[in-house]
Amino acid sequence: MTPSIPIPFEVGSTVWWPGRGYKTREVTCPECCGTRSLKLTLGNGAVETLKCAHCGPGYDPPRGSVTEHYHEHTPEEITLGNVGLDSRDGPRYNIPDGGYVYATALFSTREACGARCVELNAAAAEDEERRRVVNLESKRRGLAFSVSYWRRKIADLKHEIEVAENQLGRSLERRKITP
Repeated sequence: MTPSIPIPFEVGSTVWWPGRGYKTREVTCPECCGTRSLKLTLGNGAVETLKCAHCGPGYDPPRGSVTEHYHEHTPEEITLGNVGLDSRDGPRYNIPDGGYVYATALFSTREACGARCVELNAAAAEDEERRRVVNLESKRRGLAFSVSYWRRKIADLKHEIEVAENQLGRSLERRKITP
């Protein structure tokens, strides 16, 4: 008797899969609302205008829009290719896009796959909301620190200029005294 491993779907059969769900779209920047700048009101009432760091990452100027990466799973009908076996996760099938998918992620009906898509989309939306809150809180702290840092830096430099001007004045006075 030859040992065999049961596989849930035959090679070449058509089944339903939630897909990878990874998509992108261009949206108006949620932090500056497309204006490319933010106004920060300090504790003393002074208002500072800052370039938006959210839609202008790195050294690029703000664009007013951002590329949003999101997950939206929808049932996809696929034809299964060759089957392989992963010692941990069981049978996996080659699929037309060149990748592979595990048998546990496949469904024989569109309805069952659609229900799984709803679960995956809800989990992705929850994760995305959590990520946005953390990101926003972190940036707000960063903006406040940035304004505070640069104001301190300006005050220090003004003081250094004042000291340098005084030194220059004294040096010129000494030269006048000495023949």
